[in-house]
Amino acid sequence: MSHTMNEGYHDEVLQARQPQHGVDPLFVNRWSTRAFQPYTISQQELYALLEAAQYAPSANNMQPWRFFVAATEQEKTLFQSFIMPRNLVWCKNASAYILLASDSLTPDGNENRMHAFDTGAAWQSIALQANMLGLSTRAMGGFEKAAAIEKLAIPSNLHPQIVIAVGKPGSLEQLDESFHPMNKPTPRKSLDELIVPYEVK
Repeated sequence: MSHTMNEGYHDEVLQARQPQHGVDPLFVNRWSTRAFQPYTISQQELYALLEAAQYAPSANNMQPWRFFVAATEQEKTLFQSFIMPRNLVWCKNASAYILLASDSLTPDGNENRMHAFDTGAAWQSIALQANMLGLSTRAMGGFEKAAAIEKLAIPSNLHPQIVIAVGKPGSLEQLDESFHPMNKPTPRKSLDELIVPYEVK
């Protein structure tokens, strides 16, 4: 299905992004806000995000992604104890957190060299499903991995990759002023910069 002109694309997104080849608006409209409004996420919504990730592609179908979920106030407080202070300024208003980890071992105990790469596909699936539900996500690398491993009793074969903040997108009034200038859709490099030419010999 192709899209003509600006059909389906959000105006705020088109100020930074210029789709040219008919990509579905789902991919263009998704961006990672830091502004969240008060919202109680339902288990149905949360599990829909995880189920989307469940169907992500992976090498040899090993599905190395693992989820540590925080949705209650007690669970969120625990997660906030290892999230970096600067990220806490905005993510404290999120409805839930998902720590996304990857299993570095195959079922027979050998190294899975693709574990981190494959888990990135799970993150993309979560982000897109959230967008389809009217939710927003933002991934954080800014957390204390050693503290997360200790406090969540994460086994040595699981590698924490990111913490994802999930919630209903809010307005700038619900965000610390220091983040206002950067809380908007970001531009993307052109395809000419991304497609690497090579010579066929």
